[in-house]
Amino acid sequence: MYHIMPYWWDINSMAEFMGNVIDWGELWKQKTAGKKECSMLWHDKKYAGRYDENVKANNWRKGRRLIRELNVTMRSRVLDIGAGPGTLTIPIASMVKHVTAVEPADGMMWYLKKNIAEKGLDNVACVHKKWEDVDIAKDLEGPYDVVVASLSLGMPDIKAALEKMNAASSAYVYLFWPAGVTYWEANYAEIWHELHGKEFRHGPRCDCLYNILYGMGIYPNIKMYKDEYLESFSNINDAVEYYRPFYNIENYRQEAILRDFLRKKLIRKNGRLILKGYSNIAKIWWKKRYDY
Repeated sequence: MYHIMPYWWDINSMAEFMGNVIDWGELWKQKTAGKKECSMLWHDKKYAGRYDENVKANNWRKGRRLIRELNVTMRSRVLDIGAGPGTLTIPIASMVKHVTAVEPADGMMWYLKKNIAEKGLDNVACVHKKWEDVDIAKDLEGPYDVVVASLSLGMPDIKAALEKMNAASSAYVYLFWPAGVTYWEANYAEIWHELHGKEFRHGPRCDCLYNILYGMGIYPNIKMYKDEYLESFSNINDAVEYYRPFYNIENYRQEAILRDFLRKKLIRKNGRLILKGYSNIAKIWWKKRYDY
């Protein structure tokens, strides 16, 4: 019987045959170098507020989609890394024993605490720090049955971040990260050269994560799924203002380019302007102990 080896194995093996083993952690650092940290975009309450509106749409639909991918019970203790305004934390809190939400951005933390208060949740603890700065012994209430990081792996030293996640878990660790070019990155790439005179640099993909984990002696499971990206605006000015920091808009020329681009991309529906697309996301997970 013949077996088709996974893509990440093929790259690694070819590199070894050529006498050049890939340093996946260093590759991750190179691909994240020079990019704005995700948390920096969400310190502003205005931007965090719009994100908060989206995640609460349709009864926290995004968070409930994530919950279906996790192995949790009413006795579970959950650590949510990069919690945002509570995308996962809020809907899962009523289903588990405890949640600790780690979130570095001021704006996101403000909405997270607001949502916790509005829901009357008394089993959620908030840690207002970068994951890199979290002290497991002092800042957390672990160990946790489930540690999850959903599209929140912007740490340059990803190996150290993963080691800490693994140490904080007593059972499962779940990571959600792009498997290919995301819908929003594809949009950036379309006009990045026109805006900035250079090509857009895509971030690291799930193949980096898999190989870093493999090098740590962790052999994770992988599942792919399509994730919907949806933004809604009242008018074109609203859309331009929202996307300015994401496209690094600094002058009127760049703003005009962005405005023309959005006019072509936005679709009018029910009196709103909608930007919609799909991205391939990898669910990467492992269990620390197995009963044989």
